[in-house]
Amino acid sequence: MTNIIEVENKIITLRDQQVILDSDVAELYGVQTKEINQAVRNNPEKFPIGYIWELSTEETQSLRSKILTLKNLGRGQHSKYPPKAFTEKGLYMLATILKSPQAVETTIAIVEAYAKLKELVCETEGAFSGDNANSAARGKLRGAEDVAAARRSVGGRPADGCDAGPEQRDLL
Repeated sequence: MTNIIEVENKIITLRDQQVILDSDVAELYGVQTKEINQAVRNNPEKFPIGYIWELSTEETQSLRSKILTLKNLGRGQHSKYPPKAFTEKGLYMLATILKSPQAVETTIAIVEAYAKLKELVCETEGAFSGDNANSAARGKLRGAEDVAAARRSVGGRPADGCDAGPEQRDLL
């Protein structure tokens, strides 16, 4: 069973967006990466520009040097194709294609993980609002960098249901 922590551990930031790589999506759903990519190829209308993209050579090399250290597993163990990054919207569209009990559980965990990121943004923005701008609320934050990171995690704008006023925008 996929849980929220597993999903959170797969979310990375690329191009100022929170994404999950195709290989990690496949692992979460319990299928091979080629099955995920085939589902995308067979349903291009569900993945408009911005929902999924191929990593550039530079992004791929950077990730490999940081977190995707290649193991010596032998011939054919590593993709010759650049990885793909799924945005939150791309993951939701993928969920409309994959149908299995594990897919349902995984999709729920993905939705919950992204909702948790959005809650973090709301909480951090609320800590700086007029009524909540007391030291106890500010004590929940480690600094303005946390707010900025949380804002980037939802695409650089207030999360749904959060209304950032000018004082919050100035902090970011």
